Amino acid sequence: MAALVAGWIYGAHALSEGYDAVAFYRGDQTDVHTIADRIPDTSMRDVAVAAGEKWLAMWNATRDRQMPIGVGSMILGAAMVLFAARSMAGREGARSALVQVVLVHAGLVVAGYFLTSAAVRAEVEFHLRLTEGLAQTTNDPAVRERADEVLRAVFAPLTLVIQTTLSAFIVLSLTRPRARAFFHQAPSGPLGQG
Repeated sequence: MAALVAGWIYGAHALSEGYDAVAFYRGDQTDVHTIADRIPDTSMRDVAVAAGEKWLAMWNATRDRQMPIGVGSMILGAAMVLFAARSMAGREGARSALVQVVLVHAGLVVAGYFLTSAAVRAEVEFHLRLTEGLAQTTNDPAVRERADEVLRAVFAPLTLVIQTTLSAFIVLSLTRPRARAFFHQAPSGPLGQG
C-alpha cells in the first residue's frame, strides 16, 4: 500500500513538473530583471541578470528537448496517478500498468537530465548569483526564499537520484511475490473488503 501511495504522489509530482515545463514555453517565463532588482549592489545585480538571461537563453535553446520531456512527464504523471488509484481500488492489471509507467518515467527522467544538463547548470548559476546578491540584505525575507530555491536548484543531480530511487522502490515493492499474490487475490472492490 505504501508503494501505491508513493506512486500516486510521485505521479502528481511528475504531472506538476511537466506542466511547469510546458507553461514556461507557453509564455509563463520568469522575468529575471524584476527578480534581480532586489539586489542592492549594482555590479552584483548585473551579474545576476546576465546569469538569468543565459539561463533563459539556454532553456529556449533546448525547447525542442524540454517541451517533449515536459509533455511526456505530464502524460506519464497522469497515468501514474490513474493506475495507482485503480490499484488501490483493486482493479485487475492496474498494478502491472503502474510498474510499466513508473519504469518509462524513470527512463524519461534520466534521459531528460542528460539531454538538458547545460540548461540545468545555467539555472543553478542564476540562482547562486541571485542568492549571493541578496545575501547582502540579511534582514530581507527574500533571502530565505531565494536560499530555498537555490537548495532545490543546486541539488538537481540529487533530485535525479531521488527520483530514480523512488521509481526503483515502487517497482520493487509492486513486483515482489507477496505483492503480486496480494493483487491476484484482491477483490474487485475496495481493498478493505477482503
